[in-house]
Amino acid sequence: QFGWSPTVLAVDPQYVGTDTDPLLMKTLPQQLRVTRVASLSSSLTRKVGLGDLAIRSFPFVWSAGTRILEETRHDLVYFSTTAFPIMPLGRIWKRSHRVPFVIDLQDPWHSDYYEARPTAPRPPKYWFSYRLHRRLEPWTMAKADGLIATSAGYLATLDQRYPWLADKPHAVLPFGASNVDFDVLHEHPQPNRFFAPGDGMIHGVYVGRAGADMQPALQTIFRALRTGLQQNPSLFGRVRLHFIGTDYAPGQNGKQTVAPVA
Repeated sequence: QFGWSPTVLAVDPQYVGTDTDPLLMKTLPQQLRVTRVASLSSSLTRKVGLGDLAIRSFPFVWSAGTRILEETRHDLVYFSTTAFPIMPLGRIWKRSHRVPFVIDLQDPWHSDYYEARPTAPRPPKYWFSYRLHRRLEPWTMAKADGLIATSAGYLATLDQRYPWLADKPHAVLPFGASNVDFDVLHEHPQPNRFFAPGDGMIHGVYVGRAGADMQPALQTIFRALRTGLQQNPSLFGRVRLHFIGTDYAPGQNGKQTVAPVA
């Protein structure tokens, strides 16, 4: 519709290691070209402490992307993923095929968040990932041709960290929505798997991540609810809060958490 003819390069879902949402595929144009690649099995690589999908799939994505660029002329390589170790392929392909690349940051790549908070609990394998990203980000950004981010703060951080990026095209593009998504839902209604509407309770729902940085906000909410329970238990006793992560899997150990206030 806007003059682009995209080719999507992605890892085959069977190698991802988490549940997928096949309904999302119905929101894509039928004529879209999608190339899916293999990956090393996580059951094998975890024996040596490696589970990151980007690292497991790197040689397969590199091989398939190289083949695509050799067979068909492309004007741009566009990265929009949180699988950050894949992004250095932009510089590699730019050198080998002279095609520019743009990076769309949905989250910060290299972050000093935990370095500035030495008492904060750090994610597993933080030592390795921190050093990996600290090296790959500047190496990749040195040749990037444009930046897009969901937050202006991400771009400001990169401009401060790498002054040469200031002359590159920038754009802040928050997550949007498409009417096609709602059309698909009307055609394929989805049941509420978390609670029964109209059950007499007051339900509050949060969808998304819940990292350590959300602790102050959550503490404020829970303190207010505790006060409400003490002062008006008949009302606040009906409150149910549902925290639903983005990779919830029914019947499995997903990220979904239900926190009833009782």
